[in-house]
Amino acid sequence: MARHNFGYFAHEGLSNMFSHGFMTFATIALVIRLISVCAIPIYAFLLVEGFQRTSSLKNYFLRVAGVALLTELPYNLAMGGKWIDMSSRNPVFGLVVGMLVLYFFRYSTGKKVMDGLIKVVIFVMAIVWSNFILKITDGSAIIIVVTALYALRKKRGWQVFGGCIVMVLCTAFSPLYAAAPITFLVIHFYNEEPGEGNRLTNYLAYPALLLFIGVMTKYII
Repeated sequence: MARHNFGYFAHEGLSNMFSHGFMTFATIALVIRLISVCAIPIYAFLLVEGFQRTSSLKNYFLRVAGVALLTELPYNLAMGGKWIDMSSRNPVFGLVVGMLVLYFFRYSTGKKVMDGLIKVVIFVMAIVWSNFILKITDGSAIIIVVTALYALRKKRGWQVFGGCIVMVLCTAFSPLYAAAPITFLVIHFYNEEPGEGNRLTNYLAYPALLLFIGVMTKYII
């Protein structure tokens, strides 16, 4: 009798798992995840552009770091349903680490071999920190793309081509990264002119969106 009941509840669990509502939410989650993956090349490219063009690297770094800190609580709420979650950091921290990598890449010892070795060490350390210590979501992919786009910054065509190759290689971390190369079409047609819009609004858009999603899913839906 107990075995029969267990089979019944297992059957009910599977039925619920493949119900229309469950599949709808799973599809929405997958679409949102794909959108976030496709955003990686764009944010990485904008970071590299900002790094090269900013009049104050210190202020630029503080703004990006501030957005990372501000995003953390809404990110935890949207992703896990709770305000505090130490299991991972939001992807903006990947941009912060990426900017630190670029900052150290600027320095030169005057010796090509030594410079190359130092850059490799910095790059590897950034990957290790983002993955195993800070546990940044998409951290490795962000740092890899930022580094590649910075290295190829003098040629837009090579930036686009190299960025696509890098994102394909990142499928070693997740097959979902295979969708990201399509966004390099946007980068290819970038005209190097500043867009319209308020800077504060641009910086706050991402944490505000996550806060909206988190509040909706936890307290309303």
